[in-house]
Amino acid sequence: MIVLDRVTKKYRDTMSLHDISARISAGSITALLGPNGSGKTTLLRVVTGLIAPSSGSVSIGRSRAGDGFQPRIGAFLHAESLPLEASARAYLRHIAAMTPAHCMRVEEALEFVGLADVRAKRIRQYSLGMKQRLGIASVIMRDPEILIFDEPSNGLDPEGIAWFRNLLTTYSAQGKTIIISSHFIAGVEQTAGHIVLLNRGRLLASEPIREFCSQGASTGATVRVQSQQKNEIESVLAKAKISYISTPSHTIVQGLAPEDVAALVYSRGLTLSELTAQTLSLEESFFQRLSTDEEAPRDKH
Repeated sequence: MIVLDRVTKKYRDTMSLHDISARISAGSITALLGPNGSGKTTLLRVVTGLIAPSSGSVSIGRSRAGDGFQPRIGAFLHAESLPLEASARAYLRHIAAMTPAHCMRVEEALEFVGLADVRAKRIRQYSLGMKQRLGIASVIMRDPEILIFDEPSNGLDPEGIAWFRNLLTTYSAQGKTIIISSHFIAGVEQTAGHIVLLNRGRLLASEPIREFCSQGASTGATVRVQSQQKNEIESVLAKAKISYISTPSHTIVQGLAPEDVAALVYSRGLTLSELTAQTLSLEESFFQRLSTDEEAPRDKH
């Protein structure tokens, strides 16, 4: 188990992380979510031991950061860290030289991630998706207990995303603990079982995804609305003081039955392309929780 205990990270006058406490169970797949600037990458860097928290602690089992637990972690945080003038084979050989003898062979790792045919090319010549695959290889070949990825689906095509999703579930079934940060919320919902949600450096949620979504729907009936007049419909809802969640593609109306939503929309001369009663998805619950947090008053600390 990974335990974050009141982790705070401050850079001069900027509070990047504020009092983060969470528990991540062994063998779980945890999605670290939040908008840009929420503190996700900073938190991953603290967990991996790349930077120290200003206060608070991170522990894995009985070990704390600084006690040498980093060899138990395999992490790939950004493609910019790869040595661009090296070949994939040379880079993985360097990783293998620093790894215990039981690690995956370099050629096997390259074959596993689909880079065997370009093993001799300079990394500079790789696409972003190929760099992501190489970074994934650098993690899994060391056979760590904990795998950490920051935006791993960036640059991957749909086939690559499906491959990576299968990789995560396979390693989780082996008892590996996995943490992924991602903006691809729909893909996360198909893979992860737990969510850690940050906004402006603060923890909004740390709980199973099923519970997170059920809390979002606890306000009563929820209706999915799609329309070419989305902005106008949301204006009507706001004036009527009806609770709703606005996502980039649609609106979720809360507390009204579908027929009541339709009656309100049509009474204003507006049109609908979809009107569906439903429970909230992870993406919708995500936007709802962020919206609630943005409206909450902030303390001065």
